[in-house]
Amino acid sequence: MEYRCISCGKKYQEEQRYFCECSGLLELVLDAPKVSKSQLRRREFNHWRYKEFYPVACKVTMGEGGTRLVRAERLERSLGIKKVYLKDETTNPTDSFKDRGTTVEVSRALEMNATGTIVASTGNMGASCSAYCALAGLRCTILTPKDISHSVRTQIGVYGNRLIEVEGSYDDCAKYAKEVSEKHGLFLLGDYAFRKEGQKSIVFEILDQLDFESPDWIILPVGNGTLLSGTWKGVNDFHKAGLIKSRPKLVGVEAKSAASLQGKKVEKVKPKTIAHSIAVGEPTAGISVLKAIKESKGLMRGASDEEMLGAQKYLAKKEGLFVQPGSASVIAALHRLREEGKIKENDTVVAVMTGDGLKRPEPVRVRASFVIENEKELWDIFER
Repeated sequence: MEYRCISCGKKYQEEQRYFCECSGLLELVLDAPKVSKSQLRRREFNHWRYKEFYPVACKVTMGEGGTRLVRAERLERSLGIKKVYLKDETTNPTDSFKDRGTTVEVSRALEMNATGTIVASTGNMGASCSAYCALAGLRCTILTPKDISHSVRTQIGVYGNRLIEVEGSYDDCAKYAKEVSEKHGLFLLGDYAFRKEGQKSIVFEILDQLDFESPDWIILPVGNGTLLSGTWKGVNDFHKAGLIKSRPKLVGVEAKSAASLQGKKVEKVKPKTIAHSIAVGEPTAGISVLKAIKESKGLMRGASDEEMLGAQKYLAKKEGLFVQPGSASVIAALHRLREEGKIKENDTVVAVMTGDGLKRPEPVRVRASFVIENEKELWDIFER
């Protein structure tokens, strides 16, 4: 197994390693496999359809992937864009995109004969790792900030794993998880090399669903940045394998209060946002994100809480899709990029919806229009 540091470029030949001696994040160096479009099309449409592109064999799966690509026609008309698609990741087994990385990471943990795992999370990853580790028979410890939603807390805990709430931020949780992993020999799950390889399947599916034609733009929310950097790695994997001819431009969207990647280097910030899924002050894969944005000729943008809530309500009312505020951030960014003229009328755009809105329902306030006490009052309402 060969790893390469994304910061200094140093390479390692080891079975399992997370960080370089310079403290930089490592990524795996893999050769492009030889597989044809016709071979892929004969297989079931899910995450493991693209098995040659992953560094592990499938050992634990819940049928992740195979999510729908929805044509957002009302959004197209509203913005005056030729084609807008929504990649709906809410239908994964634990209701978010995290399952793609988790199936690869937990399969790797089994390959390494891990006795237990640990992970830091703002919610989605903890729920995913808790579920997959339960299936794999691995004990999992999940560290989260205290202010995660009740819905996600319940989802994490129901699988029987250990949930520890930390008085602090996600970045504090990640620091503690790393230290405990090293001291007690636990397999460290999270935004590291093997998860990045699993997250590639989102773009594999998008390109497959578009008949191996690249869209002009793919817009993704950015927390730790593994999704965006993994997406770019997947684009390059397909390009090297000869499955696509051109490559899309990527747009990364952060919460404005957690906008650490808006310049040419990673800045450390203290996020305060309703979008817990992207509330990261020091993105683990930040350097990889900036590199992917530069290479793809893409852009970084920030979205305010108000913009995310507005986009969340728009998606629900106009497209019938209820997503987390962090997911809705990409629609806020799409609106702004169209106003700025960055995205053109004839462009094809794919916006990735990463998680179900029911995981973080607190920001949304919904009240009944009427309260009735009997059947007569019900009929009166319809007769008005």
